[in-house]
Amino acid sequence: MNEAFIELEGSDVSLRLHQHGGAIVDASYQGRPILRPYRSDESTAFDVLDAGCFPLVPFAGRIEGNAFNYDGHPYSLRPNTTQDRHVLHGDGWLGTWELVEKTPTDAVLSFHHGADSASPFTYDAQQRFSVSNGQLSMQLSVTQRGSGFLPFGLGLHPYFPLTPDTLVQFSAGGVWDEREHHLPGALGPISDLLDFSVAKGIPNQGIHAGFEHWNGEATLHYPDRMLKLHVKVGSTSQRLQLFRPDAYAAGSEPYVCLEPMTHTCNAHHLAGDYGLRRLGPGESLSLSLVILPENT
Repeated sequence: MNEAFIELEGSDVSLRLHQHGGAIVDASYQGRPILRPYRSDESTAFDVLDAGCFPLVPFAGRIEGNAFNYDGHPYSLRPNTTQDRHVLHGDGWLGTWELVEKTPTDAVLSFHHGADSASPFTYDAQQRFSVSNGQLSMQLSVTQRGSGFLPFGLGLHPYFPLTPDTLVQFSAGGVWDEREHHLPGALGPISDLLDFSVAKGIPNQGIHAGFEHWNGEATLHYPDRMLKLHVKVGSTSQRLQLFRPDAYAAGSEPYVCLEPMTHTCNAHHLAGDYGLRRLGPGESLSLSLVILPENT
């Protein structure tokens, strides 16, 4: 077995991790997937974009123009994928994480990034995973290791299975419309199409929707699998990004992403408080997520 794959096994929940990207490869509850199944085997190179979940650090989403100003100083970044003109989701999901602790049910991964010509951020990041007590728990944290102050943010990018019968439920106070290149436009009321305050199916179309003033909880119903997933995050996240692609890659099972974030996408260019945290040397920020499965 490839040593980069890390297995955790609880009484009901099992989990595989990978050091590349610090990603959750896949996860299941009593044999049923609670994150999308990984579509490749261990004999092929691991692709984080096929994984079940990966971390977003030191920011989530895109930074428009690959640059921002902070405290009167300009900062530049380089795009980090060939598919997008904008730098996307920070560095952690593309780096190699070190396994620093491991038990049958728990693991801790760490990642260090130093400022360079592609990014001004110097930081240490850590992820903690647990499959105890019949649930999947994870925590992502970042500690600023550079000099001065910079805006930091976090997110998690779980891919949930999407079946024809899947229903989704969560409450939020507003939603950003989308402009070109998947950037947020204007914040407005939630349309009927995107109102999930009562459980309903995901519209059969491409969706990039950033919800503001999310209450930190969501539920996914899988009546065909007699399963329900309760999703809950800590108080640092009041934003939720819903992503459903226009089409799925060949061999990939359908999915929907419900991504908790500590800040609004492209907050580096928004006037006002949209969740970015001003961190000085040694200061930290964290984000926790719990997925609690329930038989129905």
